[in-house]
Amino acid sequence: MQEKSLNIKELSKLTDIPRSTINSWTLKKRSPMIDYLCVLADFFQVSIDYLLGRED
Repeated sequence: MQEKSLNIKELSKLTDIPRSTINSWTLKKRSPMIDYLCVLADFFQVSIDYLLGRED
């Protein structure tokens, strides 16, 4: 989000992921489900491993 200068509201609108869901991830209250990881990986054009911190 930082690299693309997006806030939670903008990311929510662009990905159709509820704002409250993204907020819970940023607060480390929840981890994303695989379906959302796929959406985010496609949106940011990165691998799921990258999102999980397993790849540079």
